[in-house]
Amino acid sequence: MAYFFDGQPGLAVEWARKGVRHRQAPQTWTVTTLIMILGHLGLRDEAKKTCEELLRVQPNVTCKFVRANLPLYDREKLDLYMEGLCKAGLSE
Repeated sequence: MAYFFDGQPGLAVEWARKGVRHRQAPQTWTVTTLIMILGHLGLRDEAKKTCEELLRVQPNVTCKFVRANLPLYDREKLDLYMEGLCKAGLSE
């Protein structure tokens, strides 16, 4: 996420993909971060597939859930995060 907010989306998506690939168990914030970055990069097919995979194991994850629970306290960054999730197609 730091690479994304530092203006390096290419590195951000690379590291987010690695994080998702190497996770031991479902990690909501790792996966939603990847979805957010994919949404901003316009990689809709991969974003949709990743959303579907997340929702199979954690069906309660929505934009509303993320906004209420993500430990990101900078309002501007949170809004940008949420914008990427919406672009990616995560339901409200």
